[in-house]
Amino acid sequence: MELGGLGGLELVREISALAVTTIERDMEKLAQAIQIEDWSEVRRLSHRMKEAAARRKIKPRARR
Repeated sequence: MELGGLGGLELVREISALAVTTIERDMEKLAQAIQIEDWSEVRRLSHRMKEAAARRKIKPRARR
């Protein structure tokens, strides 16, 4: 697929930067929710992050 008609490489960079910012924000919110034991928020954020990773075909790390 050619990127020129879709906004080019600059659009890809902007989308990638937004994704990183969103992931960082969600990780902070997840840590806070765990700390205050807000399990419904933990579940919501975890599901959101899992779905985002699945869309990008990111595989979770193996548990240790």
